[in-house]
Amino acid sequence: MRNPSAVFFLAVLILACCALCAAEVLDKDLKIGDTVYPKGTQVGYYKSGKLYWAQPKRPLTIDGLRCAANYNVIFYPSGKLKQIRLATSAVIDGRRCAANYLTQLYESGRLMVCPLAEPTTIDGIKLNNRDFAFFSEDGRLSGMMIHQPVTIKGKKYMPNCEIYLDDKGNVTEEKKLADGVHYY
Repeated sequence: MRNPSAVFFLAVLILACCALCAAEVLDKDLKIGDTVYPKGTQVGYYKSGKLYWAQPKRPLTIDGLRCAANYNVIFYPSGKLKQIRLATSAVIDGRRCAANYLTQLYESGRLMVCPLAEPTTIDGIKLNNRDFAFFSEDGRLSGMMIHQPVTIKGKKYMPNCEIYLDDKGNVTEEKKLADGVHYY
């Protein structure tokens, strides 16, 4: 027997998602903003008509970053880049971000989440390549997802966890990640 409330909620949720953006596959090359998206690119738009997401069929350079083919690139309603899977490693806000993982930006263009392309020390914490560094909008390290042991203020944290920091670099939360789960 179906739960009428759940069915109604699900229907409203589906309609809201459909109303949020319209999607299409480009039948010809199309310039949107400063980028020419090739024929075959899937795109979705906000109700306002601005680009919400694009899934290019080949790598493209968007706002100076090389995006990987066949992955969604997400934009803020303002048109600013929000999320990208890099085709090649790139330096953003002085941090070398790894290719083939999701990188997220604040609407200001500042780095929010970066999969590190090389071992790096940030705010005195030694992180490894493929660890994810989380940043506050002012550039301060606000957290990390680690795959190797990390020492923070003399305490050792074991691999496969997410760690969040306050504005003084103190650990505020530690979450163990499920084994075998791929995050990002």
